[in-house]
This record gives sequence, C-alpha cells and structure tokens, in this order.
Amino acid sequence: MDFSPPSSLALVPSYNINQLQSLISKEDLLVITRVLLFSSFFFFVVFFFLIFICFSFYISK
Repeated sequence: MDFSPPSSLALVPSYNINQLQSLISKEDLLVITRVLLFSSFFFFVVFFFLIFICFSFYISK
C-alpha cells in the first residue's frame, strides 16, 4: 500500500504564509481591525439600546 498524499495536497504548502502576508499588508490589517472593532461596538450599542427600550416598555405596562 502506498500512503503518499495525493498531488492536490502537495499544492497547499506552496501557497504559504509569506504569500498571504504580501496580499494583506499591515496597513490593511489595521483597517480591518478598526472596522471590526467599530462594527462590534456599534452592534453592542444598538443591542443594549434595544434592550433598554424593551425594558422601559415592560416597566411602563
């Protein structure tokens, strides 16, 4: 039995981390992290605002 990996798996290590780092520069990573932080912060603000509105309606009943 020959347990050598198929040729398709041999192509995966050639596309290594250095090529990914050249595609995504450090400036792009900073922009991505800022956008993710801002969107998550905005989501939490909207989420707590909706909870506050529902809670105020629940108290007023």
